[in-house]
Amino acid sequence: MAILFAGGEDSDFSLGSTPVDTTAGRFRSGYARCGLGGVNSSTTAWQANSASFTASPLTSLWFSARIWNTGFTSTGNYFALIGVSLSSVSGKGIWIAAGNNSSKVQLQKVDGTVTVLATEAGVSLSTGSVRKLDVNIQNYGASSTITVYVDQNPIITYTGNSAVTGVSGFDQIGLQSPTGGGSQNYTFSEVIVSDQDTRALSLVTLAPNGAGTTQQWTGAYTDISEVTLSDATLASTNTVTQDQQATLSDLPAGSFAIKEIVVSARATTPAGSTATKVGLGLRSGASISPGTLQTANASFATYQQLMGPNDPATGSPWTAAAVNALQLNLRSG
Repeated sequence: MAILFAGGEDSDFSLGSTPVDTTAGRFRSGYARCGLGGVNSSTTAWQANSASFTASPLTSLWFSARIWNTGFTSTGNYFALIGVSLSSVSGKGIWIAAGNNSSKVQLQKVDGTVTVLATEAGVSLSTGSVRKLDVNIQNYGASSTITVYVDQNPIITYTGNSAVTGVSGFDQIGLQSPTGGGSQNYTFSEVIVSDQDTRALSLVTLAPNGAGTTQQWTGAYTDISEVTLSDATLASTNTVTQDQQATLSDLPAGSFAIKEIVVSARATTPAGSTATKVGLGLRSGASISPGTLQTANASFATYQQLMGPNDPATGSPWTAAAVNALQLNLRSG
């Protein structure tokens, strides 16, 4: 299994103006620190887009998220998207949407106009509780199959033409609050994109919670651990090959098979910088895996590093104890 994208905080969806919801009960405590959204859409509309998670747009994928809502009171408003180049082609893609004013889920394709592909027969998204939404797209285009699941149960299976004008495949995720009246609130958390089944997957956010072993940058872990994104507080260096480490919060109680660890951060290299790259990695025991050095833009942008299913210190699959002992490692380049 390959995880392509994972995120649940506004730093992971920084191509839009993303409200953060810390209200208890709107996300899973122990798994997430917050949700995205939670604002009244009759007064505030928002859309949050991830950075591109693939250089080659995908025609088959799985998408997963936890969703909390207060109800659907406006027909046809979309709230989750598998899309393409959302930063420049707004709103194009396959959307999961509100339908028929009765908590029904719709499958739509959107390319300037909305085409409803299918509407569920039942009523699956009850209000006031966190539900798991999964979407599987196979062979996007003229002859595709799309299945939508809530709490692992199939509610929509569509076979037919899913092609959206100008969209050859999918490389980004979008989340959006419905607009057009009503008082619907939506909160999203634990967003995952994979090339294999996501129905049994969860995302746990491990946040910096203490100073790590090595402190070579200017700034403390508290400058990069906030729940609500702030580019005004940061850790920085202008010297190459320096490490900054932080301890991390623990996994929730339970037994886990750990498929992937994703390191996510926002970074920038102002004009004239000596250090122009950042490596997002981990310290496991005495072993440092710095990640691939990525060139940072002159303005803040989000970067991710997929670390794989094995502990680099042992070469064996991750254990919960090893994950709980990890430190975040940032390296300049």
